[in-house]
Amino acid sequence: MNKKMSGKCSIAKEHLLKVKEKYLAVMLAKERYAQDYELIFSGGGIDYSKERVDGGKVDSGNEKVETLTDRWKELEALERDYIIYSHDISQKLNQIESYHGKEILTRRYLIIPSTGRLKSFEQITEDMGLIDLRHCQRLHSKALEEYYNKFLSEV
Repeated sequence: MNKKMSGKCSIAKEHLLKVKEKYLAVMLAKERYAQDYELIFSGGGIDYSKERVDGGKVDSGNEKVETLTDRWKELEALERDYIIYSHDISQKLNQIESYHGKEILTRRYLIIPSTGRLKSFEQITEDMGLIDLRHCQRLHSKALEEYYNKFLSEV
């Protein structure tokens, strides 16, 4: 692969990897929300002790609920961003002419298992019944170049 083609592939790959970045941001926001929710509603989030109630300001939990509400809004915004971006990428991948190229890019960048890791070329090669790993990687490079030429060369 020559340097010009390698550069195109790198740019296309970076563009497609943003799907994973957005997915991981959603997963992190869900985790933070779940932790805050657990803290507030497990009884540990609001202080109901006699000293606290009789001796001064009652902790109504308003601040904690507001924090939880803010986390929820953040999560919704991140999910919306992820869904819109991944849908846009999906539409673009559907325009890739090569069936194998389209499938490899989809399996590599859009189908993110619950582990949060991308599918490996070994998994894709096996899933698609391709000849061997090198063949899969060559098809991947050609598909990245086509993706770049169709969608990123004018950017």
